[in-house]
Amino acid sequence: QVFWFLGHATTVIQTLIYIIFSGARNYTKAIWAILLSYGIILYKAHGTPKLNNIQMYVQRIMVDENTQYLLLALIWWTSKPIWVVLLPFATFSVFHAANYMRTELIPTVIPSTSPFYVISSTKVIPLLTHFSQTYQAKCLRAVSYLEVFFILPYLIVFVFTGKVSFMTPFIFVQFLRFRYQFSPMVRMFEFRSLCVLTGNGEFRPVKHSRS
Repeated sequence: QVFWFLGHATTVIQTLIYIIFSGARNYTKAIWAILLSYGIILYKAHGTPKLNNIQMYVQRIMVDENTQYLLLALIWWTSKPIWVVLLPFATFSVFHAANYMRTELIPTVIPSTSPFYVISSTKVIPLLTHFSQTYQAKCLRAVSYLEVFFILPYLIVFVFTGKVSFMTPFIFVQFLRFRYQFSPMVRMFEFRSLCVLTGNGEFRPVKHSRS
């Protein structure tokens, strides 16, 4: 779990450095950190496949949203650096790292016998709790809109500049379709005008009922 936390912390740090200084190595390090953290969470959630249930294992892991993000990170790793594609991962990592610090790291590093315990328990931990409770849902909502209304248009433009392949926007649309179909979080944000690519290659608005 420590490596999972380090993966998320590294994702945030390397993303910030890349956005500020545009170093290709920092982009690559951010992607590696993303692959590490998502690989760990998938391993913890699903383990390794048994010989007698490989098909069931593959079916189960492929409908896991973390698998979709890991595969997406692999695509970004093979593409030319694009700063905007790191933002969703970095946003998720901020809250994963903050929650880990609040529940695991600080209580372990600063036990009740430590002279800094009062500060950590009355200032730092409540601050991290307030941060997560106040901003996590809002930021996840912003990420959902970012993926649809910012990253996707970016990719379409980059097709014509040669920065991404012609297939990249279509792959990303399939990722968005998966997110819409299997993520309660996305549906909760009511993408009433979200357009997804249908099987016949046409775009249409997706409507869903409101309870």
